[in-house]
Amino acid sequence: MIKKSKKIIVTGLLSTLTAAYLLGSFAQAKSTSTESTAKDKLEAYIKFTQILNVIEREYVDDVNTTDLVDKALKGLMTNLDSHSTFMDKKAYKDLTVQTKGEFGGLGISVGMKDGALTVIAPLDGTPAFKAGVKAGDIILKIDDKPISF
Repeated sequence: MIKKSKKIIVTGLLSTLTAAYLLGSFAQAKSTSTESTAKDKLEAYIKFTQILNVIEREYVDDVNTTDLVDKALKGLMTNLDSHSTFMDKKAYKDLTVQTKGEFGGLGISVGMKDGALTVIAPLDGTPAFKAGVKAGDIILKIDDKPISF
């Protein structure tokens, strides 16, 4: 009986040591993969910066770095899913105008009717509305310049 219980104790001890070793290896592998991810991110950032530098230096035309980065971000977000997007300052301002109902300009919606730029409707309270612009009015000039299509 003593031999049997010694065998059970030794087996239990070996099982515990093996499990501890495996768990320790798993934890170390997990922290190593996190470090690898940080290293991979750094390498990706460096690659992006190097490509931007080459474009700035070697591209046949002058480029605006901010525009290049905005376009890269737009491409990045577009490739995530159909609901993600990157907006530069202008796009963000346009969105807030659309969602808040504020806008600049005359305050008319226009369209083409019989080959002429025609007012579809002035918006209440806008400069165009206050100036007496009516639906159906035809716009012939803007800033004394004839409209041509």
